[in-house]
Amino acid sequence: MQAWVVKHQEIPTDIANVRKPIVGFFGGIDDHTFDVDFVKKVIDMLPQMSFVFVGKASSDCSALLAKKNVWMLGQKPYEQIPHYGKCFDVAIMPWRQNRWIQACNPVKLKEYLALGKPVVSSPFPELQKYRDVVYHADTP
Repeated sequence: MQAWVVKHQEIPTDIANVRKPIVGFFGGIDDHTFDVDFVKKVIDMLPQMSFVFVGKASSDCSALLAKKNVWMLGQKPYEQIPHYGKCFDVAIMPWRQNRWIQACNPVKLKEYLALGKPVVSSPFPELQKYRDVVYHADTP
């Protein structure tokens, strides 16, 4: 986790001009884990926020891309991810509610916490251990 403690912030050029505040996610965006419909509802409710997604998307994200406050930056080298994360004002984990998340202990949670960012996540059992430091949301 030491790599996630960013001492010298390098702001990546493709996020530098994104309007604050930024709600961010990094990682894979796929149909099995990432709840695109949930995220779309949140984006619709918060038009004043910018939503930045860093990672490979295999899900249909056209509904997200149609929004003016959404930036899909694509997959980045792993060593650059902390620099993107430091630009977030809040980090999200919008997990689809299925058997996978019920048995999961995502490394992403520790990465987000190491960045010192507030975290909002869909609920899952392992999250109970972090209830004092992570916000959970089961509705938009």
